Amino acid sequence: MTEVLDAFDDIARWHTVLHKFPAQCRDIYFSPEYVRLHLFEPRDRALLFTYQEGQHVWAYPFILRPIERIGEILLKDQWFDIESAYGYGGPLSTTDIPDFIEKANFAFASWGAEQRVVAEFIRLHPLLPGRKWLTDCWEVTCDRETVSLDLARLDAHKLLFSSKTRNKLRRAERAGVSVAAYPASTTFDQFLQLYRCTMQRLGADDYYYFSENYFLGLSQLIQDNGWLYAATLGDEWISAALFLKGQTWMHYHLSGSDPGRRVPGTTNLVLLTAAQVGRREGFERLHLGGGRTTETDDSLLQFKRSMGTDTHPFYIAKRVHNAEAHAQLCDIWAKRYPNLVTKYETRMLCYRHTL
Repeated sequence: MTEVLDAFDDIARWHTVLHKFPAQCRDIYFSPEYVRLHLFEPRDRALLFTYQEGQHVWAYPFILRPIERIGEILLKDQWFDIESAYGYGGPLSTTDIPDFIEKANFAFASWGAEQRVVAEFIRLHPLLPGRKWLTDCWEVTCDRETVSLDLARLDAHKLLFSSKTRNKLRRAERAGVSVAAYPASTTFDQFLQLYRCTMQRLGADDYYYFSENYFLGLSQLIQDNGWLYAATLGDEWISAALFLKGQTWMHYHLSGSDPGRRVPGTTNLVLLTAAQVGRREGFERLHLGGGRTTETDDSLLQFKRSMGTDTHPFYIAKRVHNAEAHAQLCDIWAKRYPNLVTKYETRMLCYRHTL
């Protein structure tokens, strides 16, 4: 039996499906409230495809997006593509039985063909065995390493971190930096100021600026299922970060800082404070994520390693559902935007990158 649920119209049913899975699989990234944040065009849809056979369930949340134009070029045929929401996603399954996994994937591919899906791109959750719940029809590759902190080991945090990291924490404390949780309902704009300033400083792609609707929804999500932590020096915010709450894990989501008031060790102190609160609230792990690039010496990855205890491979999965249509879209895009080819041609959904 198959069913397709909408993140706005079928919220209760979506959560009912998720509760058929173990607690770890009910992470925040699979919730309708999180997935629907990532509808950036009017006709995008946040959906959950489910396949059930007896007691076994396979479920997969994603964004279904129409491909109506490439830049200003209107397309004659109506096609769609699929992408997981920013962060992590992929399928969930209550069993690893190969025959069931095969049937579930086939059912989803059949549905995709009916919907005229051209291609699909998934960011698999690093803390879950999502690869086991896909078939070999997918091209699955390890993109980069991510880092987490085992919160059970925080009791002895002075011994947990390296001497260099402990020194940074002390420097921030000696400088008078204070870290506390703030209500997103009244302080989210202050966080946004720091976040946008940081994105400008890093020269981030436009995608990472998100939309006003995204931040409006994210603010509500943080109020309901997260924390906003800020580091202050005197009365001024100098750094802030958002953390999402899952069922057993918490996640470091977005952060920002004031480049003119940087104090060494401030971000370390924000992470440690949030981790200590998470441990007291019963969370098992703080997932910090990966670096800005795929390089093993990425500076952000190195920083996260200094605050973590474990590493996890982050896999991406790609699948072309209609090779002819996909090739046509990529060809139209390459001819219209030849200056973008070098940067984006290896991406499955390259035709989404326009000026």
